[in-house]
Amino acid sequence: MPRNLTIAIFLASLTLIYAHCHKKCGENESIDICGHSCEPRCGLRDLIAVQCITCSAKTRGCRCNSGFLRDEETGYCVDPENCTKCNVGENHLACGRICEGTCASPTEPKKCQLIRCAKQGCRCDLNEGYVRDTESGRCVLISDCPASE
Repeated sequence: MPRNLTIAIFLASLTLIYAHCHKKCGENESIDICGHSCEPRCGLRDLIAVQCITCSAKTRGCRCNSGFLRDEETGYCVDPENCTKCNVGENHLACGRICEGTCASPTEPKKCQLIRCAKQGCRCDLNEGYVRDTESGRCVLISDCPASE
């Protein structure tokens, strides 16, 4: 292999290693050995230490600074008051199901009951009688669903 090519590959490798080891974090973040797999998030503020035992050097990454929470809707570290808010008829679930009731199918499909935990976020509160209106994208009371034709 020509010497210049060997040197170029070596320098490119060093650059990649340096960039990986010196990752820059966003606003209100800093590097932590556990990264954000072990940090309080909007809707899940009180993590207990047991959940963080699995952290290792492999999970090193950016973590929200003290007093900030990761808003998983935006990915940013924000003041708790600035967490993404759910709309009327929705609840923010740290461990929700992928499926939710809709006007066309108000009860949650059986297959979704098998899914233990989906990405956290706002879900229609079926216990309070809210389902997703797929046309508007909003949660509405079952009694307010548009009439099907």
